[in-house]
Amino acid sequence: MNASIILITANNVKEIVTNSSQVINPSRDAINDLITLVYRSKMLITNWVYLQGNEDDKALLRGIIETEYPEVKDRITNLMTKWDEGSQASSDSSSQAVMKDALVKFDALLAGSSENIMGKLLKFEDYEDPTTKMLSTDYIDQYVVPESAALIKALEHLRQRQNAITVTSDSSLVSSTSSLLVLTLIPALP
Repeated sequence: MNASIILITANNVKEIVTNSSQVINPSRDAINDLITLVYRSKMLITNWVYLQGNEDDKALLRGIIETEYPEVKDRITNLMTKWDEGSQASSDSSSQAVMKDALVKFDALLAGSSENIMGKLLKFEDYEDPTTKMLSTDYIDQYVVPESAALIKALEHLRQRQNAITVTSDSSLVSSTSSLLVLTLIPALP
């Protein structure tokens, strides 16, 4: 009987460790990576307008759009299929729905910035055109900054939920490991 209980507890530990290493921790890391990309994108989009000669920042923004964000988005999309709605859900909406909405909004932010800023401020003459420069500045003030702030707020909320899930998982692991230790030592007692 003790062997059966040990086996069940060991399987529980294995499930917790597997879920933690394959879903919970990678989800936390991916959410953190997305938050960082939103912050960096906002800064680099702004720099595109105000620092016309900063080719390094322009290359970094292109890298986010072409490489970094698609990689993070794929990771998150794959992880979301493994999210357990029972542990990821909140009373008002699920983490999956919040994340899907955030990804759609970030896609729109990057596409809009590509069209309204990157596509319009290509060469020196574009920066000298007061209308083009004003429209780009307005786009930053009226869309990029507020949309980035809203995205960061939603993602910070998700990060807090994910951190709570991580703490719960860690606590379960400690508890199950302690139980396994006790169950293993009981037969050795006289």
